[in-house]
Amino acid sequence: MNPFEQYKSLLGQAAPLATRYLPGSEAIIAEWQTRVDAQKIHIMLFGAYNAGKSTLINALVGREVARHGDVPTTDTVDFHEWDGHVLLDTPGVNAPIEHEAISLAQLERADLIVFVLRQEDQDASDIMGRIFDLLEQKRPLFIVLNYEDGDPARIEAIQARFTHTLTTYAQRRGFDTASLAAVPTILMNVKSACRARLENKAVLLEHSRFDVFMLRFREWLVQYDSQKQLLQQMYAGLERSLLQPVSASIDREAPPQGDMQAVDAQIGHITREYRLLTNAASSKIRTELMLRRPTISDTIAQGGTSDAVLAALTQVGEAVSEIVQNWLQQELKHNVKGRIGAALAADGLEFPQGDDANGSEFGNKILDAALQGMKGVNKDHVKSLLEFGRKLKIPGLKGRWSKTLGSWANKAAPVIQVVAVLAEVGVEYYGEERDIQTKQDRALQRGQWIEEACSQLYSSLMQSVTDVIAHVQLEELQPVEARRDELRAKSGGLDQDRSDWAALTTAFQNVAF
Repeated sequence: MNPFEQYKSLLGQAAPLATRYLPGSEAIIAEWQTRVDAQKIHIMLFGAYNAGKSTLINALVGREVARHGDVPTTDTVDFHEWDGHVLLDTPGVNAPIEHEAISLAQLERADLIVFVLRQEDQDASDIMGRIFDLLEQKRPLFIVLNYEDGDPARIEAIQARFTHTLTTYAQRRGFDTASLAAVPTILMNVKSACRARLENKAVLLEHSRFDVFMLRFREWLVQYDSQKQLLQQMYAGLERSLLQPVSASIDREAPPQGDMQAVDAQIGHITREYRLLTNAASSKIRTELMLRRPTISDTIAQGGTSDAVLAALTQVGEAVSEIVQNWLQQELKHNVKGRIGAALAADGLEFPQGDDANGSEFGNKILDAALQGMKGVNKDHVKSLLEFGRKLKIPGLKGRWSKTLGSWANKAAPVIQVVAVLAEVGVEYYGEERDIQTKQDRALQRGQWIEEACSQLYSSLMQSVTDVIAHVQLEELQPVEARRDELRAKSGGLDQDRSDWAALTTAFQNVAF
């Protein structure tokens, strides 16, 4: 099932419990279901009530769609379509208290945040405090400093002053000042930009620095403009606006206690750690491929036969695969359980003990076989080993895993399969390159092809890694989930609700491409 369809299904399952414990959850769930259907990034304009948020939306859209003025005009959340995304115009902070509450509630559900502040507010402690609250929460943030000084020579001085202000507040808050460099901050005369867009005045548009803003803004959006990133942003919003509030509400009615709490915590820590491992593996593969981009570039620059390109790209893919395989083996066999154990110990809990009397040695063998499959192990050997484990009734290979044995085996040697296709594309590309007239076109096509090669190799390797991690996670979770089912059958209504909500939270966490 498509991940977004899984989200819709889970939201439907969550509704009865959520409405019982969280007032207003019907509207929250309805909004998320609509967003899942639309699959668009929600970009919230945030800041003081007259900082220029609505004016910036009008500049982006290119027509008057948002109300604006010197006094609070926005008392609801307004949604505006823009370039395949949704811009959220919200009441400002430091506005009437009921307006601010609307903004803060919507902030929990927003994917990305554009913080707009006026030049005269850059020293205001409440405004800076809100910026650093968002930074410390690791929310995706783009800052627009709306200046009104018409002298272009003053821009550099304004920028230097604001940089100093950010650094000063970072030091006060104990925030890593080096990470501030990654937060895009653009100075723009928002009012002039809006006027230039509405009246189509190119000189005024450049003078307002709208072109500088758009260049950096689009670069920033690219980081999040994919279905995978959108899914991650949606989960973060669901966690803030629905999953955590319902869980806290249940706990307020009756504090968690006993074995059921321990089992739910064990499942939560195991699921979280393996999700973090998957994310770390993704970063590891991307980093290794990035280091080999020059090699890939040299490979396609040399051209040659399909076999030559295939051999060169296979070396690249297998080199990355071997590095990732060794790293993943270390993580799975030695590090992950230690991190789960430490997290559980911090909660006063022990690592769950499963029934692995005859499965431990086999578990290592099947893990080794799965890891070797990343480099091209014989698929018949993998399948026979999987079937052997099923006959021994090894936990994780019994029942639900029987359907996946063949598909697991067929994923052997993914790197070879991918580079064979890339080799054909590469040879064809160099056949066509003779007809291209300009160096710019050749460089662009070569860059696009390198990007495609890295993307395909990444997808192939990541699929193998995800399969291995999913297998090990299943092995860890199966005995704990069995224990939860046993306890749930004996527990009261509130404990059952708490456990059911914990299971739903875990299900949301496990949704992925």
